[in-house]
Amino acid sequence: MCAATSTYVLMRRIAELDLAVALRHGELSETEDRFFSEAVLSRVSRHRPELNAATVETKRRIIQFLRRADSLLAALPGIGESVRDDLIVGLSRGQLQDMVRPHSIIQGRTEGVVRGFVAPVITEQYMESVRDRTNIQRRAIDKLLYQDLLKLAKVAAEDGCVAEIGTQDRDRFVESINRLLADTVEVRNALAHNELHRISLDDYARAIITHLEFLIAWEPAKPA
Repeated sequence: MCAATSTYVLMRRIAELDLAVALRHGELSETEDRFFSEAVLSRVSRHRPELNAATVETKRRIIQFLRRADSLLAALPGIGESVRDDLIVGLSRGQLQDMVRPHSIIQGRTEGVVRGFVAPVITEQYMESVRDRTNIQRRAIDKLLYQDLLKLAKVAAEDGCVAEIGTQDRDRFVESINRLLADTVEVRNALAHNELHRISLDDYARAIITHLEFLIAWEPAKPA
């Protein structure tokens, strides 16, 4: 094939690309722009100029987050619109220090649910018996750090000690705890100790989604 023909074929293939895909790196698609207007600008009006001025990359990060988070937030009573607003504004600014409050509210709720499952049924003797398996600190159950609480909940569920988690739900609960251990512990510790360099905005967003999914799955089952 001659050079001229090769160039023609290449140009024709480029021309046949979906224009929206070709331009995606430089501007929001029509669908993204509509979502951003309806889900962000219209609901966080006091920050509209700041949000409008955000980069395309930042707007996409917010869109990606809200497409997963909005339905979860809407299904959880008591979270509040202000938490959603704080998450959006924090993501737009790219400043993790602006996002400590919403994380504390959501993470604290997760911790309360996990503690509600294990505290009524776990004895000091049991905690001592599984210490080698869990490597948790010697503390009363109501004083356990978040990571140790998750480790204890995982082992207790595997051992069938959490009465509220039926046999058919045990594996699903353990998987949920594993996700909390993987996605949320480092974020919680970095925010709690003001060591924000240890995590990224993507780490933060992933942790929030994992918390929300856990709460949707397990908060209704928590013992009263």
